[in-house]
Amino acid sequence: MRNKLFDIYQSFVSLCNAWNISLAFKIIILPKLLHNPNIKHNAILSYLEKRYSRIIDAYKSEDSTSEGLKSDCPIWICWFQGEEQMPRLVKKCLKSIREYSGRHEVHIITMDNFEDYITIPDYILDKVKRKEISLTHFSDIVRSNLLADHGGIWLDSTIYLTGELESWNLPFFTIKQNRYDDKIFVSAYRWTGFCMGGVKGNIVNSFMKDFFNEYHKSEKKLLDFFLIDYIIALGYKTIPAIKSLIDAVPYSNPDLYYIHSNIDKVIRMDEFDEVCKRTCVFKLSYKISQPQEKQSLYYLLELDKE
Repeated sequence: MRNKLFDIYQSFVSLCNAWNISLAFKIIILPKLLHNPNIKHNAILSYLEKRYSRIIDAYKSEDSTSEGLKSDCPIWICWFQGEEQMPRLVKKCLKSIREYSGRHEVHIITMDNFEDYITIPDYILDKVKRKEISLTHFSDIVRSNLLADHGGIWLDSTIYLTGELESWNLPFFTIKQNRYDDKIFVSAYRWTGFCMGGVKGNIVNSFMKDFFNEYHKSEKKLLDFFLIDYIIALGYKTIPAIKSLIDAVPYSNPDLYYIHSNIDKVIRMDEFDEVCKRTCVFKLSYKISQPQEKQSLYYLLELDKE
């Protein structure tokens, strides 16, 4: 409890130093006191909307393309240290993606090759070198650039596939779940940053790309760890074409977190096969501990092997 309070205090002080006490109070303290995450969401969105109104205005009149993702569009996966340095579970996820990639070419993005595909402003790269931008957040920037400049599908390195992806021939693709009553995350499960795609130049990813560029010109810190979701939420709120594209994505993969939630439980293969009839994309974490139970789902899927 003491450590948690100290973390809250540190976050509050950090935001106060970077912005102001009023904004920090609305983002860190008030939502916890009132048990209402919408206070935080509204405070962040309000700040971003006022501060970056010029970018929003530039996109408000933009139309979205009707062209859909092709069955041979690229799949982008990022592991900055390179494939050889991937943890065992990440290699297992990559193997599943390659197995079910179909006609999609799978590209592994690293620190050595990302500049072969995209151009990132020097002021952002300088922040990465000074570790003012974490590699986790840098991957968000890389993702928006790749999808805006080339199109395709971004999959986090901890995505495990049991079937081929279905993008429904839409210009923008993500995983949407019917859980709008859950307001903990600003996305409200309308999209997932870890599984997202779009045609080249699509308005969602182009807006994200331009927003990240402008944000890092003027801000010294991340307003929130999930800044990428707040940028998308801002586009959804203020830009009709972005709202239209996200609303058009059907619900899918209802058991997205099934493996992660049941990783240490004894699950029969026929049970898992039933889950796979309605879900083929599963989000894992490479930080999970290896279970002691040898009959658990972890071993059933041979996640202990590369």
